[in-house]
Amino acid sequence: MVDYCPMFTEYLISCRSNLGGSKRWEGEEFGLSESSCFNTNDIRPYCLKTRCNEQINKIEIMVREEAFATCEFDGQLIEIQGHLVECPKFAVICPE
Repeated sequence: MVDYCPMFTEYLISCRSNLGGSKRWEGEEFGLSESSCFNTNDIRPYCLKTRCNEQINKIEIMVREEAFATCEFDGQLIEIQGHLVECPKFAVICPE
């Protein structure tokens, strides 16, 4: 499971820690067990809430408690509120 986000900072920041970095946009979520690191087209990765949807065998990216985007395949680029987000490997988010 991806539990840290490689940000340009002096310290390693965990997406799952309440001590996470400051939000770059309102869709970011720090301090949740469901928060994962996503590469983006921005200056740094984002911590986003994810859900493994086993019924459709896909990863869902959550924004404000709603399934905002669905990753259809590993490495897919999805636009979320003007930001390009790279989908992680399915096995990382849904290990079972």
